[in-house]
Amino acid sequence: MMNLIDPHPAPRNKRLKPKPFAKLLAKQSTPKALQKSERNLARLDWLCEQLLHTSVRMLPADIWARYHGNIAADATLIPGTGRPNPTDKGMRRGNADPHSGRYRRGGKHDGQGAKTDKAGFELEISVMVWDKPGQNTVFPSLITAVGFHRPGEIIGSGVRLLDSHQRLGFTSGLVIVDRAYNGEKPRNFHIPVRQRGCELVIDYKKPDLGLQNQWRDLILVDGNWYVTWMPQDLIDAAKNYNTRVSDPLNPEKPKRQLDKITFQAYLARRDAYRMKPKGRPDKDGFQRFMYPTPGTYMAIDRANGKRVARPVTPATVTIPMDAGAPAERNKNPRLAVKHLQKFAFKSPEHRKYFGMRSLVESANKTLKSKNFEDLANVSKRSGRGFAFNYLAATLAAVSSNLRKIFDFFVKTAERDSGESLSRGRRRKEATGTPLNKHSALPALAPPQ
Repeated sequence: MMNLIDPHPAPRNKRLKPKPFAKLLAKQSTPKALQKSERNLARLDWLCEQLLHTSVRMLPADIWARYHGNIAADATLIPGTGRPNPTDKGMRRGNADPHSGRYRRGGKHDGQGAKTDKAGFELEISVMVWDKPGQNTVFPSLITAVGFHRPGEIIGSGVRLLDSHQRLGFTSGLVIVDRAYNGEKPRNFHIPVRQRGCELVIDYKKPDLGLQNQWRDLILVDGNWYVTWMPQDLIDAAKNYNTRVSDPLNPEKPKRQLDKITFQAYLARRDAYRMKPKGRPDKDGFQRFMYPTPGTYMAIDRANGKRVARPVTPATVTIPMDAGAPAERNKNPRLAVKHLQKFAFKSPEHRKYFGMRSLVESANKTLKSKNFEDLANVSKRSGRGFAFNYLAATLAAVSSNLRKIFDFFVKTAERDSGESLSRGRRRKEATGTPLNKHSALPALAPPQ
């Protein structure tokens, strides 16, 4: 089976020396070999998707109907055996898998040759997210899509993950991700996401805070559209709050340029200037917005800071996908979609929804925990290579989904009955603490 699905075949019984590795790369760079690699990768992606989606469909239809398509996505290291392969392709391979990558903790996770780099691949997953924060008893947060790649090679992977998720039957929803995805170019991530009817919930790096773009009489500030007459101190609120300045009373500990209470007050004042979305993005990524109600805000000329006459605005406007200001150094426009997101940045609503990204982090932690799938334990994955590790990681996700479905019904039955369906292990540790408890199957509900 591996011969039919392995996109990166190679000898994996020894560390290749420079000449054999160069010969392998030359052989795999021919048009025929590249075509076969692409075909096998498509087969492997399909196989892993079918395995995972079958586990998702184990959830009963009435529970599945409660879920409307929101996801959180993230990637995690799947460690490999041996030392990382050197960045110089002219050197002997560091381990028996010549195609495994290098992982580093920071940046894009693409190892650059540091001693702290680790060998392995990255597993990318999306998980089910509640329609509203706090709805953790409505359905279990299952893994809906998987992807696999070398560390740091995430270009286009987020969209492939979303496509796999939407093949479960969704055409819209929120996509909650970290800065690694937001750092991609719009054509590789942001534009395809909006064309699929989805909206982002994201965070920003410090240089991206404040005024991000403009279009006609609108400005994009921290991911949301506002009328251009918003005062400058409100525009710079998040940027100033994240800026540290020296404190004469405590020189060793710089303080924030803007204190927390003032920052929250500025965010609340912003709402009067905010364009309100009307509906979801259409298939072309365009979206309608409603102008703020005239008379509910004070119009300020940002050039001189003086108040101006209340402007006359239409009721609504459709903002196109390519909205944005021209760049200064080239002819390509700076696209506002690069920073656009669903909720007002750092608002209570944004904090709650972005906080649900912890669901995907928890899923990654569970997959790698020794108490569950133990995917981080290399000794339990004796096989080598991209295809084997991709399949092993997918089957771990399947196992996690089945366990979460089971636990969901156990906890639901416990809440309904008011009694615990779990019993402690009779065996105890040396300290007297019972070993990990296990759940008993709930009794079948009587017919209604």
